[in-house]
Amino acid sequence: MQHCVSTYASQCASGAYRIFTLVAQTERATLGITEVAGRWKVDQVRGVANGSVSVHMKAVAKSVAHAYRTGVVLAQDPAATRSRRARVSRA
Repeated sequence: MQHCVSTYASQCASGAYRIFTLVAQTERATLGITEVAGRWKVDQVRGVANGSVSVHMKAVAKSVAHAYRTGVVLAQDPAATRSRRARVSRA
């Protein structure tokens, strides 16, 4: 996606940062979340080449950060889970 995501490798390895690829409708984005005072929050959400994203994609990013914070996985495929949600196993 022509961005600098690799510069966050050490933060990811230390457990302080998480990076996700988001796809919503025809738009793609990269989401970075960081832990602040014990809560995961959106640090940034960027499109191709660090471009801006739509309001819809920003809402998707917030949903992902909230799901990560609460330990809930949002299933895309209804067949993946009965209720379209599953608890995250934190081993």
